[in-house]
Amino acid sequence: MSATINQYIEELHFRMLKPDFDLNTELDYVFNSFDEQEQIVDRMLALDATINMGIDVKSSQADKERVKKDSRIIYRRLKKIDKQLGDLLIQHQDK
Repeated sequence: MSATINQYIEELHFRMLKPDFDLNTELDYVFNSFDEQEQIVDRMLALDATINMGIDVKSSQADKERVKKDSRIIYRRLKKIDKQLGDLLIQHQDK
C-alpha cells in the first residue's frame, strides 16, 4: 500500500514528535514501505526538507551542524538508489 506524499509528510511530523525518533529508522521505513524509486526519492527529499525547516537564523551552530549531518546521511542513502542525484546533493551541500 502506497501513501501519497502528503500522507507521508503528515505521518512524518507525528513520528518526529516522538522522543525515540531516529533518522536511520525513518530511512529504513521509506526503503521498506515504497516500491518505486521515484516514491523513495520523493520521500527522502521530503524528510530532508522537513528536518531543515526547523533551522532558522536563531538556531545554534550545533543545531545547524546536526541538521547538516542528518542531510548528509539522507544524501548518502539516496545515493544508493540514484547515484547521480546523491552525488550532486552532497557536492552542493553548504560547506
